[in-house]
Amino acid sequence: MTNWGCLQEYLPAEWLTALAGLPPATAERVQELRLRADCPVGVSLTEGERYLTPHGLTAARQRDVYLCTAAQLERCFLRFCQD
Repeated sequence: MTNWGCLQEYLPAEWLTALAGLPPATAERVQELRLRADCPVGVSLTEGERYLTPHGLTAARQRDVYLCTAAQLERCFLRFCQD
């Protein structure tokens, strides 16, 4: 089981909620989270990249994907750098 709680102080709560809702078999295949300014939050799986939505992952850039703003990216970066 993936423990997304370890990222609690680094990532926005709504992203963590969506990640925590992933089925265990999917969560185990997550290789990395891709954060780029003004782009959808990418989730790299063994079978390819998906995008994070409030309801899980999608292969298409649909309307409800979470976008990482430049301000969110900067906050995440600064939080990671503090440790």
